[in-house]
Amino acid sequence: MSIATPVENLSIVPSIDFFFPSSGVSEATTRWMELNGNAHYAFPLEGNASILPYAGGGLSFVRTSFEGEVPFLGKVKDSEASFGLNLVGGAHFGSFGSFRPFAELRYNTTYDGQLVITGGINF
Repeated sequence: MSIATPVENLSIVPSIDFFFPSSGVSEATTRWMELNGNAHYAFPLEGNASILPYAGGGLSFVRTSFEGEVPFLGKVKDSEASFGLNLVGGAHFGSFGSFRPFAELRYNTTYDGQLVITGGINF
């Protein structure tokens, strides 16, 4: 989903992402959730309406949690939250009615920094 703005080629793109990374501990669950609010500026290519590159940035709220049995410590449960910045680049590929496929590379500054490669369909 993207939200149009009064500025031509600029849109606000909210997203929520869930990740389930491996913690390296058996019998453990690790979760990662991001709430993002990014601004994308599109760069129309002359003579090519099927590819629309964009770049931008925004804010991110990240919450992580861990729950599991840790050797010598027993049952452990912990969570943490952090705010960060996003740097975004990607492209939209044509459109199928109101659906627009995209591919994106996003760098998030939370914790030690995270690089996310994603794709999907905007509507």
